[in-house]
Amino acid sequence: MIGRISIDELSVLVAPIADGSIGTPSLFDAREGKGPTRHLKRVSFEKRTGDLLWLRYKPKR
Repeated sequence: MIGRISIDELSVLVAPIADGSIGTPSLFDAREGKGPTRHLKRVSFEKRTGDLLWLRYKPKR
């Protein structure tokens, strides 16, 4: 669960691009203050075309 949302897997593609603009969406946005912490375990990673990385995680039980 991330916040009130239950997840069974997190799949993330990481591109070799950096954008530090204010107001740019982040992977997880929380309301003011510290949000809930969820520990994840990497289940796989794959190098893709164009230096992309595909990361897959499952929640630690």
